[in-house]
Amino acid sequence: MKLIRLSGMATAVMVALSGLSAPALSNGNFIFMTNPDLAPSRDNGPQPHYSKIYGYSIDETTGAFTAVPGTPFASSDGARLLVIGPKADYAYTANYDDNNITTYSFDVSTGQLAILANSDSGGRGPSKLQFSPDGTTAIATNNITQSLAVFTIGSNGVLSQASGSPYALGGPPFSPKIHPTGKYVYVLANSHLYGYSLNAGTGGLTAINGMPMALEAGNNLVMDAAGDNLYIQAGYEKKGYVFSIDQANGEVSEVKDGRYAVAASGMVLSPSGNFAYAINFFNKSVPMIFKVDGTTGSLSTVDPGSVTFGYDPTYLTMSRDGSFLYVPDSQANVIHGYTVNQETGALTEITGSPFGTGGTFATRFTISPSGQYGYIGNAQSHNVSGYSINQSTGALTALHGSPFAIDAGAFYMTVYPQ
Repeated sequence: MKLIRLSGMATAVMVALSGLSAPALSNGNFIFMTNPDLAPSRDNGPQPHYSKIYGYSIDETTGAFTAVPGTPFASSDGARLLVIGPKADYAYTANYDDNNITTYSFDVSTGQLAILANSDSGGRGPSKLQFSPDGTTAIATNNITQSLAVFTIGSNGVLSQASGSPYALGGPPFSPKIHPTGKYVYVLANSHLYGYSLNAGTGGLTAINGMPMALEAGNNLVMDAAGDNLYIQAGYEKKGYVFSIDQANGEVSEVKDGRYAVAASGMVLSPSGNFAYAINFFNKSVPMIFKVDGTTGSLSTVDPGSVTFGYDPTYLTMSRDGSFLYVPDSQANVIHGYTVNQETGALTEITGSPFGTGGTFATRFTISPSGQYGYIGNAQSHNVSGYSINQSTGALTALHGSPFAIDAGAFYMTVYPQ
């Protein structure tokens, strides 16, 4: 077994990144990774299968991570992102190829996972799992059979299909969202916005007045933290919408002058809600920056100046306080880092950026619970790059021994606490 030095601690910590039996660190901060393994898919030819879940304890003093006892953990075929439930004793995966949802017990002290049950998704190709804030209800999209499944959550954490579920949609679903109050559900499908009132007791859905609402296009839905506005993008069609949400009944109305004819995709909102950032669908190297009107939620563009996102930006990640934005480039295998002007939203590239990953096909940059460390999976080179984050400048410094080898290419990452 190959041993890898993870950090320059006073006493070097030497751990193996798989099959480790030593106890996990006791600070209760963990990172989980699902790893693709190319295999014949039952539906669409060769597709990534996510058949293992790797768990590591994060030492928030050094950034080193130690394998959780029992890792890697078994999962169903096609498991995607591991989601820690509202009741942190349980975790879940939507399993695209096995057409079910797995419930795991989750030990918040050790990070260990154990399968409790597999619940039928009510369709084919489940993904995009979401939970109500009170922990009583979950939803998942069934991509192949084009439906929205709703589940009640038992006291043992296991999901049960709610009466009336699944709900047919007019096309493949995108970006399901549960309102922060837990009272409403929204999802995009076939250039329509669907909206439902959610019965917290039964899990039943009732269409909101005026829903589904026809759009010219739409394949990405973002909701602000307060649940006041919905932002819909259709990058290829160069269309975008802003809707306000009536908190009393969930009805939506289009914000006057809220449409934006730009090719935005992958939009993220700053924690303050004052700014939004997106990738330009047709010119990925040019950042898209928006200032959010604090009253109406409408967007106005901010000149990006000479700042660029690199050749092939993938996902946007903001620091927890909104001071920094990180954008991996999957082709150049680097991470671009930017400081965010809190008054204007403008971006300035951090000194030393872009930061190399030392791997190939960098995917998503994930920040540790403390905000002091960041990790990115390199899907093709089967390793993970780790960095300390300078809290003043946002600069990334590779941890000693980075990148760290794992059995397969880390694609999705989940941190706990979230």
